[in-house]
Amino acid sequence: MSDPGPQVHGTQGGGDVVPSEPTRRNVLSGIAAAGTVVGAGGYAVTRVVGYLNPPSRRREREIFLAFVDAIPPGGTLAATLPDGRHLQVRRSGEEFAAFSDVCPHLGCRVHWNAPSPDENDPAKREGWFRCPCHEGWFTPDGKAFSGPPSEAGQSLSRVDLVRRGSSLYVRYEEDMA
Repeated sequence: MSDPGPQVHGTQGGGDVVPSEPTRRNVLSGIAAAGTVVGAGGYAVTRVVGYLNPPSRRREREIFLAFVDAIPPGGTLAATLPDGRHLQVRRSGEEFAAFSDVCPHLGCRVHWNAPSPDENDPAKREGWFRCPCHEGWFTPDGKAFSGPPSEAGQSLSRVDLVRRGSSLYVRYEEDMA
């Protein structure tokens, strides 16, 4: 026997399928299904992105560094942050500045040289930071003026310092546990 082929219901005349009229229920069901698929996809994407790029667990706070009177005019104070980084805090009159004491050239620790009024070099009359490894010299503002750091256009990294009354604080960003 021969197979009569697929049976099509709702045909008229020449066998064409007549589409049925969409009902309100069918339209709302389609919208609900599409919304569910989009919502589930969006949720899945946010979970994957959150897993691959977790939110930052860092906070910024201010840490007491010293009393203003602990640093004489023209002098510096060496300090260590909780993460082990070392700073040099310099005082010029009533202005204070803090710098990382790591030379940007090769990572050696720099030291402050107090002003020398007898010097012919104006930079030395104001005092300077000196890297002992390769004779890198830096102005009181942390800009290199001699040695390999100067040739490379490097400077000491500045650290945010806040003065409140007679106290100095350093702005410090740390990981939260």
